[in-house]
Amino acid sequence: MAALPAAFTPIRPLPLQLRTQTAAAGTPLPRKHRALVALYMLEDPRQSREEILRLNNVSEIDLAEYEEEWLRLRCRHVVAV
Repeated sequence: MAALPAAFTPIRPLPLQLRTQTAAAGTPLPRKHRALVALYMLEDPRQSREEILRLNNVSEIDLAEYEEEWLRLRCRHVVAV
């Protein structure tokens, strides 16, 4: 494998919160996707639940509606023994 040029700077993905805000400013994410992002963000205890809901423009009702799908996404790589 060839060495990377000295000026090469790897591209780092934006933090999940920033990606959501950027999308909301340009082409908004659908409510379903904002709710899924919020559910993932809730795993990080550094932000309050209210702040996460506000940043993603979703409600507790939205979270409840998509929680089952979020759980399916989280478990899709789990193999039954």
